[in-house]
Amino acid sequence: MIRGNSRGVTLIEVLAALSLTVLVLGTLLYLVNQTHSSAAQLQSRESALQQSRDIVQHLVSSARNGMNASQNAPSELWLHGEHGDYVHYAWDRTTGDFTVEQQLLDDQGVLGSPSRHLFSSQVADTSIVVTAPDPGSPNGSRIEITLVMALPGNQQHTTSTVVYTTDGL
Repeated sequence: MIRGNSRGVTLIEVLAALSLTVLVLGTLLYLVNQTHSSAAQLQSRESALQQSRDIVQHLVSSARNGMNASQNAPSELWLHGEHGDYVHYAWDRTTGDFTVEQQLLDDQGVLGSPSRHLFSSQVADTSIVVTAPDPGSPNGSRIEITLVMALPGNQQHTTSTVVYTTDGL
């Protein structure tokens, strides 16, 4: 009679296979989680940077619309038109909210209703400095804007620009 060498799987071999499987699956799960976390952090960062660009673009566009610039505090800016129209930018230090409130003229020169818009809740700091125009300068008021955005991972991004109003033209 010929005997076959039909040996079964031992308990040690089963435990070793299960341990390796758990190790591989755990590593894969960790990598997927890290990838998702990095993607979410990158998306949050890009969102904050886009909000920063939107704020600066809106400020520059409004300042060049022929309004007079003034301010009551370094964290706000008032732009006043000749017909009661205005744009008011304000940053709330406690919440980080940067808002704009505006009442503009329509195409027929009629004053529209006031509107308010929250640009961002991720503004860590802001500084707006309005300097009166020089008498001999063809430019209007000089507005220096510095905007610091809070980014993920306790990072910050600073955006600065200088714009001249066209109120003197």
